[in-house]
Amino acid sequence: MNTLTKIFVIVVVIICTIQCLNSCKKEKKPKLPAITFDYEKAPKGSGFKMDGYWIWGGSMIKVGSIYHLFASRWVKNEKFPDGYRQNSEIVRATSDSPYGPFKFEEIVAGERDSAFWDSNIVNDNLWPACPLEDFYIFKARGQFHIICEDNVGGVSRHERWGVHLFSVDGINVWKKYDPVVVYNHDILFDDSSVLHCVRRERPQFLITNGEITHLLNGVYDGIDSWCQPVKLKQSIRTD
Repeated sequence: MNTLTKIFVIVVVIICTIQCLNSCKKEKKPKLPAITFDYEKAPKGSGFKMDGYWIWGGSMIKVGSIYHLFASRWVKNEKFPDGYRQNSEIVRATSDSPYGPFKFEEIVAGERDSAFWDSNIVNDNLWPACPLEDFYIFKARGQFHIICEDNVGGVSRHERWGVHLFSVDGINVWKKYDPVVVYNHDILFDDSSVLHCVRRERPQFLITNGEITHLLNGVYDGIDSWCQPVKLKQSIRTD
């Protein structure tokens, strides 16, 4: 082996050694824990109600220091939920806290003629196995996530519980997230009482400074209906 060959071999060995050392120095990114939905106890009597009206759903944003809640209401002329398709209107209420108390501000969208029913809101079926509804979509950790109502229990094995699906591109190949359940029909209050909802639907999130902090649901206890927020124990950073 001549001198030039020896020098070449030595240089190659040095380069490979340096690359190996640099590779070893690189720390592996820690695996992030699963996205979980655990909730704090909600203040008893919190949420948005209106005397004489059924209240359902609810979406909330924060502007400055004020929380703005948009929800559906219709007069209690019939049993719940009859009349919501023909008689609903969207109202705005405000509060200094996501829990309320809320002050009614205005009607944002009044009821329309019964000839109008917005159900023409047509896409490919992302989950053909069973009916799902009340979708809320967000992006986190490079994936798209959907929270929705498991209408007949085909995903969670519990009728109308909230479930979590995810997709890489937000269009195709939706899968069950683990854990798949986002909420059941029980809400724990700060006096240790438990509300066993007859219906708990329409999941929405409050996102503040890029973080999901609260879940909102329309709830019905068999007598009244309202929008009930609950706070996540651990907020979720969105992309």
